[in-house]
Amino acid sequence: PASFVCKANKSYGKLGLRLELAGAKCLVAEVKDGAVSSWNSSCCSGQDVRKYDRILQINNESDTPEGLKSKLEAAEGVVEILLQRPVEVNLQCEANEQLGATVSKGFLLGLEVTRVK
Repeated sequence: PASFVCKANKSYGKLGLRLELAGAKCLVAEVKDGAVSSWNSSCCSGQDVRKYDRILQINNESDTPEGLKSKLEAAEGVVEILLQRPVEVNLQCEANEQLGATVSKGFLLGLEVTRVK
């Protein structure tokens, strides 16, 4: 999946994101009023922050999901957030066929492919 950057100005208030930690991922669970919704109203098409987007870096720094969440909470001024949008794929197979992939129940996203055989 492609990644993109959100530059949200936290100088005038809250970021406006509710995050969920799901295994090794820091995911956007909700976009509320705040710096990110302001970004969304003026950004290029396809670079708006949405529910289920995965946060990869804060101000060019990677970290654990917990660390990313802490960096967002502590950040001041303009915050650069590198995100990745999930890709939805619909698969159909016959009942007697094997899928050829390992899936697990994703926290917010339903089933998630964790390995392709």
